[in-house]
Amino acid sequence: MLLASDKFSREAFSVVRRWVEGFAYALNYHPQRAFLTELLRVIDFGLSLNPQAAHSFLRQGKYSAYTEIPREYIRRGDGYIVTELIETIEAREHWSLNAGMLCIACVLAFY
Repeated sequence: MLLASDKFSREAFSVVRRWVEGFAYALNYHPQRAFLTELLRVIDFGLSLNPQAAHSFLRQGKYSAYTEIPREYIRRGDGYIVTELIETIEAREHWSLNAGMLCIACVLAFY
């Protein structure tokens, strides 16, 4: 009985991981949806369920296509706030806690 439930839980967990990856690939800008909220959920689930794969699939979604970035997501100059948000949450950049909170507050203020 334990082996059957263990196999089922592994399969179910695999389905959830594939669902999160599929959602990340399909997530696109949409004026009627809370894009940044959905992106934050995908980042959180992705990094929690499969951190190694998340670093890859988070950068391959439709929102990563630099050809159609809405103005709301471009900081004055040339900064793309979605990429900066992903890098901040992944902790790829070394920031102080205050700088990180200010960055997230800035990103959310633009939205």
